[in-house]
Amino acid sequence: GGGGGGGDLKPDERRSSTRASQSGRRSTSPSDFLGATSTGANPANCSSSNSNGLEAPKQQKDADLLSRLVRNYVVRYCVSVRNAIRELLASRRTSLNATFSAEQLQQPLPHALNAIALLEETRKTPYNSEDPAQEQQLQRIWELLRPDAPFERISRQWGDIGFQGKDPATDFRGQGQLALANLMYFVSNHTEPAREILSRTEQAFPFCVAAINISCYVLDLVRKYPARVGNVLFQGVEEPAEALEIFNQLFSLIFTEFEHFHHSSISAFLQQGGNPAFVVMEFNKVRAQFFDTLTRQVVDGSFHDAYVERCSSAAGVSPESRDMLRPVDELEAGDEDCCSLPAQQQQQPQPPPP
Repeated sequence: GGGGGGGDLKPDERRSSTRASQSGRRSTSPSDFLGATSTGANPANCSSSNSNGLEAPKQQKDADLLSRLVRNYVVRYCVSVRNAIRELLASRRTSLNATFSAEQLQQPLPHALNAIALLEETRKTPYNSEDPAQEQQLQRIWELLRPDAPFERISRQWGDIGFQGKDPATDFRGQGQLALANLMYFVSNHTEPAREILSRTEQAFPFCVAAINISCYVLDLVRKYPARVGNVLFQGVEEPAEALEIFNQLFSLIFTEFEHFHHSSISAFLQQGGNPAFVVMEFNKVRAQFFDTLTRQVVDGSFHDAYVERCSSAAGVSPESRDMLRPVDELEAGDEDCCSLPAQQQQQPQPPPP
């Protein structure tokens, strides 16, 4: 009971914090947070209850609180959606051991080899700037990611969505039309999450180049483990279009999870005092950590129950229900070109030790 001006503010601050935490727990849409601001953080209310010259700091505090609440809402929403889809697909899942014998798990089956051969053929087909269909896909990617900017085929603006140069066709390199198909599928089926990723400018996430990297690694995963991964992933697949559809799903799940992992890793890097100028150079390390996790999951068998069966079951799930997963393993010899990082990132000097 000090009775001072500062003491009078403490109950209000506690009530404001309590209301904010309750709003965070029960909110289901951003409009709830915006509605809370209009009533709980009204400048008029602040001025009537605060006569000690602290109106501006309190408004700033309320604005910071709102910003944190909105960020927390986005994270909770993404987690809730992924959990709901996991439950949906788990109900459709069949046991790996009940589907294949131990011997079959050691040898790739014909349907897996056929699907892998199709994907390899697609990867080896280079991007062709003279093909109107491919050019239209490239334009569509730009229009979905940057609807506010006019399309220019040769432009430095391609860097805004994560390409390296003026002509995005040069970035597809060894991954060819497979990377284009993967990128087009993800942007078309997950447009809003893709735009949300691009909006996180502080993360320095090279969206399109990262997608091409993931495309390379996912195919590398299927090639290295044709029996463990391919037998289950492509079970029941008879048509080439079905194989590409399932691979697109697998790519989308891994790419989504990789971006989440990258976002968390960079946030931790900055919170620990990392220099924002060196964020771009963290990409290599983050990617290596992410793929190492997937390698262990493939080797110990947990990758199947957690990801492959869920993805292969997704063939009968509506497009609205597709989203989530984790990644891969080390490169085979000769794959460095298709999976290499942007040259300008590799040439940047390493940051000094803290």
